[in-house]
This record gives sequence, structure tokens and C-alpha cells, in this order.
Amino acid sequence: MVTGCSSPGLGISPSAGWSVGRGPLQAQERAEKQSGLAGEGRPGTQGESPTEPARRDWRQGEARGGPRAAAGAGRSAAPRAGRGGATAAPLWRRLARAPPAAREDKQAPRSRPGAAPPPRAAGPPAAFPPAALGHAARPPRPHRRPGQAPAPAPHPRLDFGSLQKLSLAQIQWLQCEKRAFYQPHTQVGFHPRAKIASFWKPCKIAAVLPLSRPHPFPSSFLHPTGLRFPSQVLYRSLAPLQGLQALAASENEDMAREPDSVLRWAALLVLATLGTAVMAATNPGVVARITQKGLDYACQQGVAVLQKELEKIKIPDFSGSFKIKHLGKGHYSFYSMVVRGFQLPSSQIRLVPNKGLDVSIINANMKISGKWKARKKFIKAKGNFDLSVTGISISAGLELGFDPASGLPTATCSSCSNHINSVRVHISGGKMGWLIQLFHKKIESSIRNTMTSKICQIVTSSVSSKLQSYLKTLRVTTKIDKVAGINYSLVAPPTATADNLDGQLKGEFFSVAHPGPFPFTSPALAFPNDHDRMVYLGISDYFFNTAGFVYQQAGVLHLTITDDMIPKKSKFRLTTTFLGTLIPEVAKMFPNMMVQLNISASSPPHLTVLPTGLIFTPALEIQAFAVLPNSSLASLFVLHLNTNASMEVSATADRLVGKLSVDRLLLELKHSDIGPFSVVVLQAIMNYVLSTTVIPRINEWLMKGFPLPLPANVQLFNLVLQSHQNFLLFGADVHYS
Repeated sequence: MVTGCSSPGLGISPSAGWSVGRGPLQAQERAEKQSGLAGEGRPGTQGESPTEPARRDWRQGEARGGPRAAAGAGRSAAPRAGRGGATAAPLWRRLARAPPAAREDKQAPRSRPGAAPPPRAAGPPAAFPPAALGHAARPPRPHRRPGQAPAPAPHPRLDFGSLQKLSLAQIQWLQCEKRAFYQPHTQVGFHPRAKIASFWKPCKIAAVLPLSRPHPFPSSFLHPTGLRFPSQVLYRSLAPLQGLQALAASENEDMAREPDSVLRWAALLVLATLGTAVMAATNPGVVARITQKGLDYACQQGVAVLQKELEKIKIPDFSGSFKIKHLGKGHYSFYSMVVRGFQLPSSQIRLVPNKGLDVSIINANMKISGKWKARKKFIKAKGNFDLSVTGISISAGLELGFDPASGLPTATCSSCSNHINSVRVHISGGKMGWLIQLFHKKIESSIRNTMTSKICQIVTSSVSSKLQSYLKTLRVTTKIDKVAGINYSLVAPPTATADNLDGQLKGEFFSVAHPGPFPFTSPALAFPNDHDRMVYLGISDYFFNTAGFVYQQAGVLHLTITDDMIPKKSKFRLTTTFLGTLIPEVAKMFPNMMVQLNISASSPPHLTVLPTGLIFTPALEIQAFAVLPNSSLASLFVLHLNTNASMEVSATADRLVGKLSVDRLLLELKHSDIGPFSVVVLQAIMNYVLSTTVIPRINEWLMKGFPLPLPANVQLFNLVLQSHQNFLLFGADVHYS
């Protein structure tokens, strides 16, 4: 499968050491014909292709001594070109890019024609047969004379058929703007001296090759099992590593020749695995969503708090001087200024995708009253004044995050600005009041500058003190009992979209004594686009199953049933006499004794949430004992009980509650100390015991409920419940008291 790309061919960049393509291959073959490599006049059998002798000798050499011997046979069989036709290395040799074994051969004296091939080296093949590549092998490049420029070697290329023959597993190549990247659950081989481009940009082109029969890798490829060769890179995460810097560092080092190459490549593989594991995100157990309706309500409550803070603004005293022609110079002072009211009539909160929230307030106004005094030489005057500030607009940006240590959300004021439209001052009282009124512009300007700086200070401090302290009241971890608690901590910063504000919560139970990971993971939640309620809470079945796992591992999911727990009016009794009417051997072996039933969960109970409802499948084990006169217990039998139960889940103002009902029981005799018997005779009594004793006790515990992740003083009402695949969706409106 090949997806669209603007590039005409598919391949790794030339700096990576090799490439794959179709279009450039024909150009390469034309170049071979023009240079005489594929022309006439070659030695060989009549009717053969020019490269058939090399192919035949290579196969004979492989039969004698392996691929390395075949490589020597290919060189001896192929004639050397003259001066006018400088030749490149064979395609398989250029693909291998001079593997370690080949470089060692170059240092040794060249073998004469007809000489015995060297012994075959252990490990993976030193080169790959040219026949498997689907291309004709060419004779080796002749020795270069002094002063002669080296002939440029054509860039090695493979077609799709060759790649299919080379594959040990399904290979998926991706290339985009000379940047290589490969998807999870795939394998790719790299030349040890190849330049590995950084893996940053998403890729536009992909070629998936089907699995074919096993073929050996060329020696220059990173082999998964050969100890002399670096390992293949297995990439199993959609999150790309940042360039695989460790691989790029091996560009100028022949790691395959060094004895510690295995340790180095193993370290690189461990680093890649750790980086992938860190970057891979797990699905949350609970997702909390606040709609625009909920944000508007929160904005109203927040603006009310902000209004009270703005009314506490402390306006400093200020003074000045005035000078009037023919009257001389005088001084004035305004002091004891108090904010009499601050009105915020219109506010709005807006979601900024991938950033946070933007809160804006318009048409705000405030009233200030205070005292003034003036002096000109020996003349003094004083009085009161009233000041009105209208047309105040405030805009603040809220950046939302979370504290990884505590899992609590955080909020900071990322920006703040305000504007005052008009300031009016009215002077009353005093003989010089009319004089002060002449300089109202100067006074109003001073008040405007003071208020502009004070408003944003109050907004910023309110966010950091009031809002942040309120967010800390969120019940992140809650202890249920001595056994378990619930973890509602955030696993990522809240995400703002165009319509909602989403928070991903861990949403799992934890053991108080032995907290640890779970052997299962949370499924992905496909949240519907509902906006009728202020808040929505998606609770996956992972949340409920962690509860069953914690309590089952703690060994508390057991219940002992005795006869005094059975209603006195019931005809069913837990005695050997009554049980003997169903199983005669019980009365014969243990006459006139009490019976005790121990019910426990043999495995963690599992809850499955489906669009049609909730299915609860506990696996129970019932052990029946006869109580001997000395109060010791004698085992009677062990039953394995499977049941299909249904669970009803609902919510109160701040808690999640449930109710369990049993549909049917399936009994199976696991062990018997009184001989074989049919479990059908116990069906009625077990149904009665469960329905009258076990289920009521479980429902009593479930109705106590589990706390929901709500901050302080928040109550839910107008609840709605929907069942979806793998999760329950709660919708509710919010009341803050």
C-alpha cells in the first residue's frame, strides 16, 4: 500500500546510505548500458546475459565456502573493465556498503584466479546474493592509477521485489522530506555507518510489504541475532523518539567491528524502550468535562468573588500644586479615599483551544468617595469629593495546568489588561472647591493611572490566592476504608477545546497497605458531544474493576453464613438435618449438627459496561462445613458458583452509589468429602441464601457510595445517566453554596 506523497520515489535520503525507488532504477540501468557494463563483447556463454557468469560462479562459490567465498568467485569470474569503462562495485556489495568482513578482505592480499576460497565465517552472511536482489551483479571496480580520479559509484537502490525478498517480517518504510520514521510493530534495518535523519515530522508516504518466506539479511544490516552485528531497532510507540540521537552518534563509528558492540546496541535499545514507555500515554480511568454552560456558571461565581476583592482596593493619597495667574501658587491633597461600590454587570468566559481560558468583563463601574484640602498662603479650605469611574473593561487569560506530584489542577493568570473610559470628580464644600474643580483633568488622570495598575494586581492576586486555593479542595485521593482508597489525580493538564474543558483523571482504586499497578489497563473513552448539562463525568469499567481487584487481593471479599443469619420464618435451615433431606450422606456422617457456609471470591469480580447495560460476573466459591461439638469444622463440599448479575449505578449530590441484583446461579461441584452428589438439589437453597443474606449485605455497602471528584461546596442536581461502550456517562448541573 502506498499513500500519496509529492516525492516521485520512495526511499531513505542519500545521507542514510541507501534508498528504495522505482523511477531512478531505470536511469541506473541506462547508465549501465552506456558504460558498457551490460553491453556486448562480454566473456560468457552465448545466449547468456552479460552477468550470468558472475551469477553462476557466485552460486558455485557459495556451495564451496559460503557467501564470502561466493563474493571472491564473483570477483574472479567477472572481467575488469578497461580505462575507458570504469566500473562500480556489484550492487550487493554497494548495498552492503563495505561490511566489516569485506574491509578485512581488502587489507589482505588479493586472491589469484583459481585459488581456494577462504573458510566461511561464523555468524550471519557477510553479503547478500545478488540474485536475490533481482539485479545483475557487476564486476568490481579496478585499481585506480596514481592521479586518476575515482569513478563515482551509483547510489544503490532496491525495488519492491528485492525488499520483499530481504524481509524477515513485515516492513513498513516511511519517508518524508528526507526524514525517516516507522510505525509501531514493524522492523527496519539500518546500516551501521548510515546517517539516521531525525524523526520529527509526520510522514506522507508509506509502503507496506507482505510477509514472505525467511531470507538472511545482508551483513551490513543490523541483524537481530548475530552477535557481531548491531541489533535491529524495534519501535513500538506512536510517539517518535527525539531523533534517536544515540543512533546518529554511531555515524562515524564501525560498531560492528568492536567487541563491545552488542553492549552498546543493547544500551541504545534500552534507552529507546525507556523513552518510548515514558512518552506513551495511558488512558484515564475517569474523564471530567466542563461544558460552556458550566464555565458560564463558574464565571458568574468567580466574578462575584472578584467583585468583593475589587471593592477592597486601597487607593493611596495623592497631592499636587496649582498656579493661577494673578492668584499665585497653591497646594491641594486628596486623602481618605474609599471604594463605595464596584459593579461588574457583564462578564464572559471563552475557551481558547490548547491554551486555556479568556475572561472578559465590560461596562464595569465604581464609585469612590474621600476628602480633600487645599492651602494658598494663609488661606485653608477642605471638603468632600465623589469620584465615579465608568466604562471599565478587564481582560485576563487563565493558563491551566497540573502539579504532577499531587495531581491537583493549577491556574495562573497569564495576561491581564484593563481600560477605563471616563473618570469624573465632583468637589463639594469649602471656599476653594470651585478652584479645585478647575484642575479636575489632572486629578482624574492621577486616579485613572492608579486604578489601572490596581485592577490587574487584584485580578492576578485573586487567581493565585482565591482560585488556586479553591482548586486545592478537589478530593484527589480519598480513603474509603481500611482496605482501599480512590485516586482522582490528574494525569495530564486540562485540555481546552472549542466547546469543552476536559480533565483526564487516573480514576482507580488503590490498596492502602500495598499500592501497586494493575494487570489490566483502562480502555479509551469515546466521549459523546453532549452539552445539555454543566458537567459530564465519564467513568470507565476500569474504575470499578480496580475496586474488585483491590478488595479481592486484600482477602476481604468473603462472608460467613450461619443459621442464625437465616430468617426464623424460613423453612431453609443451615443444619445437617435439613441438608440431609437433600444429601442423605450429610445426615449420616454428621447427625444433628450446625452447618456453616464460607462464601468468597475465587477471582476478582469483573464489571463490563455495554450500551445495553452493566454486566457483573463474580466468580464465587462456597465451602460447606459441619460444626462439630468441639466447635471445629469438618469439610463437607466445595461449590464453584458462577452468576450473571446486573448492577445499577446512580449518583447522589456528591457520591456514586450502586445496587446489585442476581439473575441466575450456576453451581458446579468442585470437591466433596461426602461422596458424589447432584448439585441441582442445592440450587434452591443457594438461591435463597444469596438473595436473603449475601446480596442485601453487598447492597448495604454499595449504597454508602463512593465520593465523586468534586471541589468543596459543590452539589450536583438534575442528573442523567447513559451507558456507553466501556464507560458510564454522568451528566449533571452544578450548584455552588
